[in-house]
Amino acid sequence: MQTVEQVKEALREARPVRSLAALVWLGIEDGRAMLDERPHVRPDYTVWYRAPSFEEQCTACLAGGIILGTLAGCAKRSIESTDLTTTVGLDHTFERNQVRALIALDRARQGNFDSAYRALGLWERPYGTALSPERVALRNDVIELTTARRKRTGISAPDGWSFMSRATFETHLDALGELAEELERLEATHADLFREAA
Repeated sequence: MQTVEQVKEALREARPVRSLAALVWLGIEDGRAMLDERPHVRPDYTVWYRAPSFEEQCTACLAGGIILGTLAGCAKRSIESTDLTTTVGLDHTFERNQVRALIALDRARQGNFDSAYRALGLWERPYGTALSPERVALRNDVIELTTARRKRTGISAPDGWSFMSRATFETHLDALGELAEELERLEATHADLFREAA
């Protein structure tokens, strides 16, 4: 299973990220750094990154924290000189594996864990073949995690997932810690599969 440091390295080198748990921990780390080091950034779940030319403050989502943190200097073009980064714009700005990780983090923020692991490539298989029994077991556990979170809180997404201010983003970062721990336990249960994928 990848650690946070290994995920950072994979992102910087545009290699595949396989641990959603470590990616969420990195999102928390870069999100907190964004709040501490960039007082001009307004967190907004609807925008990957928007330069301050459109409004007084620039805006960034959870994955935008990684764009401004871990991926700073790794873009094909300067992110901070880009007016608006959309989902389509990610493909023009970052390499495929980096885009997949950013999308996976965004899906995890929304509570869509099956889609997050899909974005990381864990459900990929040759056309016309079935998932291996090990991957089916992992997918079933991902669905079970989603269901358990919905039963507990009414939704699978962590608190504050639709943040639009620094305060609600802090709430979301706090709630992501619990999610990261749940994902770590899930991934540890399927350690051989994650070791194989890394």
